[in-house]
Amino acid sequence: MKRTWATLVATLLAFARPAHAAGPDPVAAPLPSRDIRWSVALGGAADAGGLPHPAAGVVLGFDVRRGALGFHLAASGFVPQVEHGQHVGLFDLVGTVCALAPIGSRFDVGACGGLGAGLLRAADSVAARPEGVAITRFDVVLVPGLLLSLEAGTVIGPLRTSAGEASRSALFSFRGSLGVLVRLW
Repeated sequence: MKRTWATLVATLLAFARPAHAAGPDPVAAPLPSRDIRWSVALGGAADAGGLPHPAAGVVLGFDVRRGALGFHLAASGFVPQVEHGQHVGLFDLVGTVCALAPIGSRFDVGACGGLGAGLLRAADSVAARPEGVAITRFDVVLVPGLLLSLEAGTVIGPLRTSAGEASRSALFSFRGSLGVLVRLW
């Protein structure tokens, strides 16, 4: 009977122990400079200032990381809104370079900056503009190969573009996203 209880207690302790305590975590552990991590990202996004009203959307991205440096390419699309009797939508493609630092074995925090292009579409016209971005990023390792990523920052549109009667309402807009990164290899 004592042996059964000892086995049960040892099994429960093994499950209660954090995954990273069992051995090196290939996702959370700092990468040697020669190793490259490739991931795909999918998540939800929010934008305030890019369209006449705050908007929800989706983001699809591709992430490459080597050590503490990473490159992220993301396409975002936001739910069209009705403004001045027209449907107005926003789509953009942004590339960022990030410097990430580990905080413990399961968290990374960092800063990203980059460039992109936005496309504002209304019923009768389309307008494009260059964009600059400054983003803070926070990653949490859920399980090896799967990360939760939170990004928040500013999109800067130096040219005030307009599509029909609808135009971007601000030079600066807030952009945030919450998504999942899945490691490819």
